[in-house]
Amino acid sequence: MKLNPQWIELDLEKYQFMIVFTCKTCNRFTGNIPEEYGKIKSLWKLNLSSNALSGSIPEFIGQLKNLRFLDLCKNGFSGEIPPTLFDSCGKMKFISLSSNNLTGSIPDSVINCTNLIGFDASYNVLGGNM
Repeated sequence: MKLNPQWIELDLEKYQFMIVFTCKTCNRFTGNIPEEYGKIKSLWKLNLSSNALSGSIPEFIGQLKNLRFLDLCKNGFSGEIPPTLFDSCGKMKFISLSSNNLTGSIPDSVINCTNLIGFDASYNVLGGNM
């Protein structure tokens, strides 16, 4: 793994079984999460809070079937929460999307997260019923 100015480049052959990726308060990551991170099927914790990430929340996160902890708070994500985020969240325990620029409503597919203990989407521009 090597650090470049924007992202950590992963050699997927070497890191395909990585289970934790944490970069809390790195304040270095910009742009969006590279799609190659969606190929780390063993990932169970993804913490990219307190960076300068932007754009939409990538839909591939919903394909990470082993993910239990997702923290994308305190970034600049915008747009709606993709319904696919909750497609394979049967093992998910905690999701934090707070303090971004998300709009729309929380997708009904959140009901797929049957083991969810914590969900925080505060400090966004979300509406609708829960």
